[in-house]
Amino acid sequence: EGIMNRLFPAMPEEAFKTYLEQYEQLHDSICPAPFSGIRELMSALVEKGFHLAMVTGKSRQATDITLKKFGLLPFFELIETGSPEKASKVNKLTNVLHHFNINPSEALYIGDEARDIDYCRKANIAIASAAWASTAQLLELEQQNPGMVFKQLESFKDWLFKQ
Repeated sequence: EGIMNRLFPAMPEEAFKTYLEQYEQLHDSICPAPFSGIRELMSALVEKGFHLAMVTGKSRQATDITLKKFGLLPFFELIETGSPEKASKVNKLTNVLHHFNINPSEALYIGDEARDIDYCRKANIAIASAAWASTAQLLELEQQNPGMVFKQLESFKDWLFKQ
């Protein structure tokens, strides 16, 4: 929404509506499914009693489209989405901690961008860098988050369940 407000100040609502329509229409052809094994991992975490939350810069509407298409919406107890006014991921991370009444040392964020590492450091939350996408900025992630970059979902899962 914030981007549409800046790009189309005369008609931001119409632009955002068109964006969402196109996002939903093209979703299946561009990104038809979550990474293989994600549903099973999330299910196992929920079965073990972990709280799952999502913190994303995407709008609530776009987030819901993706999570519904992927069948992942039921796994999340809390979803914090982007704001049209400003980026506020650190605040959103803090909101999650407060919501579940947990300390930062009890949380783990899984992110795929270097800026996620910065946000988590500001919130004192550990981060595992998901680098299993072909678009991952592997070198940058490894430089900023050494020892916590996972190139395959399976290696992340193995590491996680040993913790």
